[in-house]
Amino acid sequence: PSGTVSDDTDCNDGDAVVNPGATEVCDLQDNDCDGDIDDDDATLDTATALTFYADDDGDNYGDPTNTTLACVRPSGYVTSATDCDDTDRTVNPLGTEVCNLVDDDCNGTVDDPAFDDSLDGATPSRLSFNGDAYHTFYGSDGYAHLTSGANTYESSTVIFKDPVPANSFLVAAEAYFGSSTSGADGIAIAFTDGVDSTWVNGSGDAFGLDGLSGYAVVFDTYQNGSDPSGNFVALVQLGSVPYTVLATSTTIPTLEDDATHDLEVHMDGGDVEVFVDGTSHLTHTITGYFMTEALIAFGGGTGGAANYQNVDDIYIGCE
Repeated sequence: PSGTVSDDTDCNDGDAVVNPGATEVCDLQDNDCDGDIDDDDATLDTATALTFYADDDGDNYGDPTNTTLACVRPSGYVTSATDCDDTDRTVNPLGTEVCNLVDDDCNGTVDDPAFDDSLDGATPSRLSFNGDAYHTFYGSDGYAHLTSGANTYESSTVIFKDPVPANSFLVAAEAYFGSSTSGADGIAIAFTDGVDSTWVNGSGDAFGLDGLSGYAVVFDTYQNGSDPSGNFVALVQLGSVPYTVLATSTTIPTLEDDATHDLEVHMDGGDVEVFVDGTSHLTHTITGYFMTEALIAFGGGTGGAANYQNVDDIYIGCE
């Protein structure tokens, strides 16, 4: 009769596209009437499926080179294809970049710096300018002002707000110490175990760091008390002024010469090396170095004598 056939193999006679000759697609029904639905059907048209990525390390980020096609996400697979090392769950786009020759955060750069800024643009939100410090410009050249040549007993710090791994790092900056060799007091690069990025305390040779715990490399331009000269570099242990001096060197070039100087502090597991203008001038191993994370700070201060001091082109990254 009209409307009937001799074949009784249709499994859904209310849907004309469902029948034994149909193609199985991802739609939660048995399109070809073989008793299997979607992923359970070996004849599934994978063009209708989704791509999933293997997540062998369980960090919820998948390996873009290890894929499967399925209607529903299989166990051990994810929708993200952004893992750059699926054997290490600490390596993924939310990983923390540390100095280990690995691209921990999968951004395509190995050991990318924590901070690298010429200061020629907007005031960096990741720097805290405290005390007499502020971000300013000379023409189009931005820099971090620490002290002025007009005022005595100034105190300033510029602190990078995000702690960095303390075991291995490089801090570099271009610094200006003024033009008067009778000025004071110099610039410090500190690595402290404090958590207060707004800290500033102590003028003169306290460099705004009085009361902090950690260490600092001071580029000192004024001879106080037992200082070896009025132009030297020292590694000190912070605390209360006077700081504990661990090592000094007077071989550095004259800093108050109305020119800029390139400063570098290298840390490697407690081994500190200090460069001025590309030449190493101080090396020292800190006995019992204990820090795991550090806040990096630039400190400046004037006492009874003043000088204009600033830092520019700040780099904080891997050693």
